[in-house]
Amino acid sequence: MATIREVAKAAGVSPATVSRVLNYDQTLSVNEATRQKIFETAEAMHYHKSRKTRKSKQKRLAICLWCDQDQEIKDLYYYSIRTSAQAEAKKQGLESQVIYPADPLPDPAALSGIIMIGYQQYSPDRLNEVKKSGLPLVFVDTDTLKLGYCSVVADFGQAARGLLGAGQGADRPFGW
Repeated sequence: MATIREVAKAAGVSPATVSRVLNYDQTLSVNEATRQKIFETAEAMHYHKSRKTRKSKQKRLAICLWCDQDQEIKDLYYYSIRTSAQAEAKKQGLESQVIYPADPLPDPAALSGIIMIGYQQYSPDRLNEVKKSGLPLVFVDTDTLKLGYCSVVADFGQAARGLLGAGQGADRPFGW
């Protein structure tokens, strides 16, 4: 059985071109004669895609909490943030790992990013550890933009002002 490199050499094109043509890459700009030559060469050389699938490195996201499991279950606000983050990570094809205060931070090479739920509740050592990881970092429930970090914060004050200040009517049941 031939390899992509062997097909490429026989067809007079690069291995990348052979791979993209055989995988029907629509973004590749190649003339029809070259495309046909690649398919004919691959067939004549009995090329077949490898049955081995490379184990793609699963992207992992660390979700750090400032409280332990017992505290978290009593605080449904933070529990709901964590479970929602995990659900969204799963939808995006990411594996997530919950990190509680007693847990060590995983090797940064094994992670794609870190979500920190809270900010002020963490020890300075934990904050330094995640900052030094060099990974994409997002803080949830604390505005850390002035510190140079992305953040997600619910603006309950603005929501209340919108609800109370705009009035309610049949056409605007919540004031906005």
